[in-house]
Amino acid sequence: MNKYRIETSGKTCHYQISNLKDNEVNDIELGEMGYGEIEEKFLWDKTVLENRKLIFDTEIQFRIYDEDNNVILQFASNEIDHTTVDGVVFCPEPKFNNDFQNTLCYFDIWKGSGPVYEFESNDKLQVDDFSYTLFTFDSEEDVLFFINDLYFKNNKIEETDFGETWGDSSWIRVFKNDGSNFLVS
Repeated sequence: MNKYRIETSGKTCHYQISNLKDNEVNDIELGEMGYGEIEEKFLWDKTVLENRKLIFDTEIQFRIYDEDNNVILQFASNEIDHTTVDGVVFCPEPKFNNDFQNTLCYFDIWKGSGPVYEFESNDKLQVDDFSYTLFTFDSEEDVLFFINDLYFKNNKIEETDFGETWGDSSWIRVFKNDGSNFLVS
């Protein structure tokens, strides 16, 4: 079997989602907690959902290397198909998501390299053999699309590492159980 490594580049997002009580939301909304305190109290090892994914809204580049570190195939995200199988949709608003009383959503956007994948195959590699599933963050304020998983010939490829990135922007939004929401400044 031939071993291959896929390096990706584009924008990535580290997102963290936490469940908040009403009094915690009030403390944040009234400005009684700064960004650092919010991060420490609700995000560090206390998130319900956390991941780092490629943002699909921007062009993503894929470079495939062989065992000798030669680029043997490269393509962009708009050249491959997505599959609807195993796609994930997350809706943060408590009125649509019974798992959350109030939802704190932290998004940290990065530029540069993305996930690194590794796989083995004896087949000749072609762009048409690759596909992906999406993770959709769907709220009344924002709809964000991320590549959830990458596939070769309908087999999930293992993500083994993450490349070098640098910061671009970040924000925190709280979705309240009364249907309103606000950005944390």
